Amino acid sequence: MLTLPAASFEAAVPWLLAFATLLVAFGRHVSHALRNILGRPVGMSARAVLIGQFVLAIYGGYFGGAVGIMMMAVWSVGLGLDAAVSNPMRVTRLAAIYVSATVLLLVTSDALGSPMILLTMLAGAAVGGYGGAHLARRLPAGALRGLLVASACATTVLYFLRG
Repeated sequence: MLTLPAASFEAAVPWLLAFATLLVAFGRHVSHALRNILGRPVGMSARAVLIGQFVLAIYGGYFGGAVGIMMMAVWSVGLGLDAAVSNPMRVTRLAAIYVSATVLLLVTSDALGSPMILLTMLAGAAVGGYGGAHLARRLPAGALRGLLVASACATTVLYFLRG
C-alpha cells in the first residue's frame, strides 16, 4: 500500500465496482438460470471462495472502496448467499480486514503524527459500523437487498464521475 502508485489502482476501481454491483444485483438470478440450464447447482468450490476472499482482503486493506459490496457479490454467485443472511459475516470480515490494514499502516507510516484525524476516522467508523449493523438487523431481507444494490449503484456512479 505504501509503495504502489494509487493512480494505477484507482483507474480500475470503477470497473471493479460496476462488475460487483452487477453481481450483487443479478448474481442470484444468474445462479438460478445457470442451475436450470446445467441441471445442477452452480457455485464456487471452497478453494475458489477462499482465494476470492483472500484477494478481496488484500484489495480491502489496500483501498477499501466497496469491498463489502464485492464480498456480497462473490458470496451471492459463489455460495448463493442472500444479503441479509451474509451481512453479519461480511461485517466481521470487514472489521478483520480494516483492523489488520490499520495496524500495518500505523506501524509502517507517519500516520500517528495526526492523532485528531485518526480519532475522527475511528469515531466515524465506530458509529457507522454500529448504526449500519443495527439497521441491517431490523430491515426485511428484500429492503436490505434493495438498499445494498442502491448504495452499490450510487457508489459505482460516483467513482466513475470522480474519474
